[in-house]
Amino acid sequence: MKILIIEDEIAAANRLKRMLLSYDDNIELLEVIDSVLESVNYLCSHPPPDLILMDIQLSDGTCFEIFEQIELHCPIIFATAYDEYALQAFKVNSVDYLLKPIHQKDLDESLAKFEKFKYQTNGENYRSLTQNINLKKGYKFRFLVKVGGCFQSVETQDIAYFFSEDKLTYLVSNQGKKYIVEFSLEELTNRLDPVKFFKISRQFMVSHPSINNIHPFFNNRLKLELVP
Repeated sequence: MKILIIEDEIAAANRLKRMLLSYDDNIELLEVIDSVLESVNYLCSHPPPDLILMDIQLSDGTCFEIFEQIELHCPIIFATAYDEYALQAFKVNSVDYLLKPIHQKDLDESLAKFEKFKYQTNGENYRSLTQNINLKKGYKFRFLVKVGGCFQSVETQDIAYFFSEDKLTYLVSNQGKKYIVEFSLEELTNRLDPVKFFKISRQFMVSHPSINNIHPFFNNRLKLELVP
């Protein structure tokens, strides 16, 4: 089990390490990160961990700022001194919410709860479940796209349409810029607001404003002019 720790107090992070290894010495501790910025950079450039242990108050803000910048599918155990964030925490991928000082018994129970959930599902089903947890927050309002060696955020209001080609899915912005996204068109139908986006064919999903003109076509079909 690969675990990432996001915690800005060195003593608390070291204590968590000892408790995790006490639970299972086969656990692989990936990294200890202490800020929102570093967390975003790490999660954008590394494979997702199996589990994240996350403090709420970090050195440069609260952990919820991470969720505003990137989309996380991996489960999270929150470990914090603040109880007022519990409701907000359970709106994301929360397995449990532990209050400091954390006791070994409480952490063990949280880890056992996570493992029970994980091993009762398999591969794609597990991925679907964690995605569905994230979907409860509502439809996607931004996509993180790779540009060279960096990542940029594209708001859905700035997206004209999506299309698939050669087993890849592309996002086209209102400015005509094209980016690869990690979702299939089928997945996008569940993640985008149907009031704003809809599939016009097996290869295209468009926003209403991107349709410039609609013309009759042969065999009772329609020809759409998209902008750009």
